Amino acid sequence: MSQRSTQAKSFLKSKSGRFFNFKNLKIGSDRFQKTASVHTIILILLTSIFLFLAFKNIQYPLLWNDEGDTVVFGQQVLRYGYPKIHGDKNVIYHFIGALPDLAVKEFNDAYIAGNWGQYYFATPFILIADIFNNIYLKTLILRVPFTLSAIAGCLLFGVTFLPIFKNKGSKYLFLTLFLIFEIQSVFLLLEIRQVRYYPISILLSSLFFYYFIRENYIHKMKEEYYVLMLTLLLFLIFLMFYPAYIVFVAFISIYALKINVPNKNNTHHKSVFARILSDKSVLSTIFSLFLVMPLFFYFEFPRVSLGLDGYYQPGLRGYLINLISITSFLVLFEFFFLAILLQAYLFIRKIYIKDVQPYKISKLLFLYIVVYIFVISKSPYMYSRYLVIFQPVIAANLALNIYIFLRAMKTKKQPGTVIKTFLLFVFVGGLLYRSQYLKGYFYEISHQYKGAIDYVIPYIQSKYEDPQDLVIATNYEEQVLMYYLNSKVIVGFAGKNIEDDLKLDPDIIIPRKNIKNFQEEIQYLIDKGNYKKTTFEIYDYPVNNISELFYMPRHLFKTKYAFPLIERESNKYEFPESSSIVQSFNTTLEFPVL
Repeated sequence: MSQRSTQAKSFLKSKSGRFFNFKNLKIGSDRFQKTASVHTIILILLTSIFLFLAFKNIQYPLLWNDEGDTVVFGQQVLRYGYPKIHGDKNVIYHFIGALPDLAVKEFNDAYIAGNWGQYYFATPFILIADIFNNIYLKTLILRVPFTLSAIAGCLLFGVTFLPIFKNKGSKYLFLTLFLIFEIQSVFLLLEIRQVRYYPISILLSSLFFYYFIRENYIHKMKEEYYVLMLTLLLFLIFLMFYPAYIVFVAFISIYALKINVPNKNNTHHKSVFARILSDKSVLSTIFSLFLVMPLFFYFEFPRVSLGLDGYYQPGLRGYLINLISITSFLVLFEFFFLAILLQAYLFIRKIYIKDVQPYKISKLLFLYIVVYIFVISKSPYMYSRYLVIFQPVIAANLALNIYIFLRAMKTKKQPGTVIKTFLLFVFVGGLLYRSQYLKGYFYEISHQYKGAIDYVIPYIQSKYEDPQDLVIATNYEEQVLMYYLNSKVIVGFAGKNIEDDLKLDPDIIIPRKNIKNFQEEIQYLIDKGNYKKTTFEIYDYPVNNISELFYMPRHLFKTKYAFPLIERESNKYEFPESSSIVQSFNTTLEFPVL
């Protein structure tokens, strides 16, 4: 054996040569620099993979219903200064058809079904997208800023915890684990590619934890600066997604009670009430309430919430169903069962002697997760996208606890073989379950996914010189047609202007038969006119695209054709020719129903 091989073997056996262990390495030594360089390369590679997975083919498919809502209300903000329901051409109201007035602010015709932050955030990118005619370039310009904000939030969240680690090896290990949990999350990757509030909420949530953890666990900030920043962040979170604001208020309140109520380890001379009121995080919450309350009443949240509860009648049964379904989703897609097991094991065995600070923060993050789940379960209807805001929190909690677990394997409290085997089994089982979704995601970003809207928009643009002069009737994803074609679109999902709409003779009718809303009204318009049917090869899936993996309808990773696609030699699909469409200026566009 060569001398170099002997030295390498000796290094690997030595304590200082162990992976991620820099305890005995001298800063500046060649050995330290080489090992640090390897870990730096690993982190750069993982970050690059994360960026690649997030942005590859982000322009496909075209916007779906909820994204269209963001963009058209963003256009209304540019025209009127706020998301106005009635515009010069269209009525924009995608809420509950049975409650046509619930989400309307009567005195100024404002849409108050949700927060407005996302609409204002989208406005500069709508202006940039308007410069270009290519519909997929427009889509890319709209989506990229939202995805960038989420990526920045995720990376910031990882960096937030670095000061609690004593050496660079520990920092590298934590960041590597954190990035792995981010990269493997198809749930996260799908949600951050949406022109909606959730990517921005991830950034705001990360900023909140950045300040909160640094103030309470790392080093004290100037009181005025901390209170100002936390107040501002809470206000912005309310503007973006108000249920998350409620979560943060509940989280801060519970934390303040925990650290200020006297116990055997913590005796205080001041009253509990006085200590809580003097807590800087609580002060920030109180100040944010002063900012939020006018908006709370403006958006009429009590009236809207009671209206939704009356319509859906969730009650205790609905709450428990949401609680179970959320937990099930997190177990299936975000290693939540592993997170619970690790948190419980560390609590029972107390193997975190050398890592008290990481353990305290992992408990804090777990508390936030639990609070979030119990608060968000009150929603009258549930989608997994409501949960993506705390996906980085789960990833950080797992990374911290795995770090503590691995460190404990070198102590007298080393975990037994049974628990190590069981935890490994849970982790591998989770990866195997996710493999089908990872495979689907890799297929999607390497192929152009198409939905119904991806066929409708190019078809209309190719057939009509001025689509903005058209009147189009459809019962779903009407905002997307409004945006890409600038046409007048009637009926819609909610039928807000249905009586006046039925008096019109639309040029094009697009029945979405997997959406039950206003099927009779759409058929009435077809029957009273002279229309030529054109059928596309794509299935009439309920949505053009959706990030949902758990609730229905779910995300499709592959284009779902109505029948096998037979391509011409040029590999370019051509739409069916029909001169009668142009001559009559009336047509119905249909898709075979799934």
